[in-house]
Amino acid sequence: MANENLQLVELSVRHRDALLAMVKEYHDQGDPRHGGVLEDVDAYIRRQQDNSAGRTLDEGIVPQTTYVLVSDGALLGTARLRHALVESLKIEDGHIGYDIRPSQRRKGYGTAILRLVLAEARKLGLDRVLVTCDIDNVGSGKIIRANGGVFDRETISPRSGKRVSLYWIDLSARVAEGEIIIRDATLEDIPGMVAVRIATWRTTYVGIVPDHVLDEQSQEKIEARWRQWHLEMKPDDVTLVAEDNGTVVGFAKGGAHWGDVPGYDGRLGGLYILKSHQRRGLGRRLVAAFAKRLAARGCRSLAIWVLARNPSRGFYERLGGTPVAEQPIDIGGVALPEVAYGWPDISVLFQAK
Repeated sequence: MANENLQLVELSVRHRDALLAMVKEYHDQGDPRHGGVLEDVDAYIRRQQDNSAGRTLDEGIVPQTTYVLVSDGALLGTARLRHALVESLKIEDGHIGYDIRPSQRRKGYGTAILRLVLAEARKLGLDRVLVTCDIDNVGSGKIIRANGGVFDRETISPRSGKRVSLYWIDLSARVAEGEIIIRDATLEDIPGMVAVRIATWRTTYVGIVPDHVLDEQSQEKIEARWRQWHLEMKPDDVTLVAEDNGTVVGFAKGGAHWGDVPGYDGRLGGLYILKSHQRRGLGRRLVAAFAKRLAARGCRSLAIWVLARNPSRGFYERLGGTPVAEQPIDIGGVALPEVAYGWPDISVLFQAK
């Protein structure tokens, strides 16, 4: 692996021939994995892309992104990142699956591909992932532990009857210096979130909302309300924070099936990013992670209400949102117009970067 430029990229049609060659190598050695590739490689690739976008999913199946590990055009292996867990995945498979083609094993690529997929999991907003392997697969166990895996327990595979080892990897403990991560919010994040909200209101809404509203924002009072709200969150509610070296610099919150915009089943209730961290792609990352979380909860569309005079409206338009509704909102005793931007297909936001 010395001096190699390894890249983890999403599977696409440009990998068609290389994928076919890799799968034939598996089958020549009696390994039937990825059998759908040999049956119809183009249909296989389309199916993986649909899965990543959350399209045409069978009941009980979560969105899953398929990646390939490449070096100088050579395809070395594949990986799958599931965006959420259902009960069956907690027994076997977990969040991440990966494989290295037979001719490239024992060269360190297994450790590398898992490390790169974990970085994608952080971008997705996951702060803890489950990785599994057969208990007799000593090599995979070493790879998982080398990437921070902590053994949890054993289960029995419903498919093979084999004993399976379950490992959890804490992504919040794997933050590189200077890296901004997106993860689920905790109760301890409330003070940081409130500070971001107050700061962004004061930099964004001067001259738009009444001055006394901006002046009277209380960290203590908002914290109290938000702590209670966080404790009462429902399974379909989502709150993500963007963290820069231990400091909350942005957040997104909302939920599935809120239904207050006709025709849209998911809503982004708020997106806030400190001015110092704007125009760095962080807003797009937060929206993408949020949209994927809602899709995993069954949402197929998304909307957000914004003040009509919000100078950041263009951000939502650049993401493909279109105005779909209007209504007044009372802020400080003044009725201010707000506009709902909508995305009929939530999957268009998955690749917002």
